[in-house]
Order: sequence, then structure tokens, then C-alpha cells
Amino acid sequence: MIAVTLLDQSTAYVAPNTFVRLRPASTPGELDVGAVTVLDAASRILLKDEPNALGAAFDAPLAVVKLTTPNDLPVYIATDKILSVTPPMSALHHPEAKAVLKLSAGLQQVRETIEEVVEAMHRSATTALEKTVESAAERQAIRDLGE
Repeated sequence: MIAVTLLDQSTAYVAPNTFVRLRPASTPGELDVGAVTVLDAASRILLKDEPNALGAAFDAPLAVVKLTTPNDLPVYIATDKILSVTPPMSALHHPEAKAVLKLSAGLQQVRETIEEVVEAMHRSATTALEKTVESAAERQAIRDLGE
């Protein structure tokens, strides 16, 4: 379980396998209540935790990719919750979006191209797999498979 800080400063715990995405709070409604981070897991949770520190906490047990929103903010996404990566549609998406990720819980527009997203997902999955093995030889073998 990952500890998170709620708006009232109390601590809650989130199961890593429910994690979908987290991003800095950015909308007036989120900022008005004092949120620093928005976490999409089993439900949407507004938090006081800093996004980069929380992203690292979820990256430890999971394959998490760090991308950039069209508004130039970091967004952390569990790679196993990404269902597809498609080009944006100019009539529907932010002009700075270069890819749209369909997630198990909604959509996420990002500045990275489709190719950059796929490469970042591959790197993240390789790193996550390397975390599960003990020896340097096993880690190198995993890297060699990815090339």
C-alpha cells in the first residue's frame, strides 16, 4: 500500500494495482480546495502530496511512465492501464496534444508523439522487470531482449 496525504492532512492508503494516473492539480475547482495532486485510482482523490514524489512511490512497485500534459505539466500513468495510443483530433483535443491515451479510466492527452509514448512505455516496462530480478546478469539479459 502507498501512503497518501488527504486534503485534511490525514493519511490514506492506496493499493498500487488500483493506480491509473496522477497529475498536478490544475483546474480552479481542484486548486480552490487546496489540492496539490489529483490521483486516479479506484476513484479520483485530491491530495496534498507533491506529484513527483508520489509518482516515484508508485513507480517502485509498478511500471509507471512520466509524460507531459498539453499544459506542460507532468502526468504519471501506469503502463498496464494504457489501452491504446492514438493521434489527436484537432476538433476535439488540445492544440499542443500529439497523442491521446485511452486509459482504463478515461483519456489523457500528452505532448509526446505516439512513438515517444510507446518508447517510454517500453523503457518503463523493462525497468519494472529489472526490479524483479536479483543478479546483474539477469538484468542485462532483460535489456538485451528489449533491443
